[in-house]
Amino acid sequence: TFVCNHVFYGLMRELATQPQLRHTRGGFVHVPWLPEQGTPHMALDDIVRGLRAALRCALQVQQDQALGAGTTH
Repeated sequence: TFVCNHVFYGLMRELATQPQLRHTRGGFVHVPWLPEQGTPHMALDDIVRGLRAALRCALQVQQDQALGAGTTH
């Protein structure tokens, strides 16, 4: 958790403080372990399919929704 949070908040800080990145969107995607790594896990093909869908969505949607406090809809 610490490393993931550190990477995400470091990215968000850079995007917020670097003028040349002012209009750049960013985020962080957790991926599960592969079956041979432990539990919980997911097959590599499923992880790749999910990441492709997430990237496709991120590239097609021009404006993010402004939601706070863990709201999902």
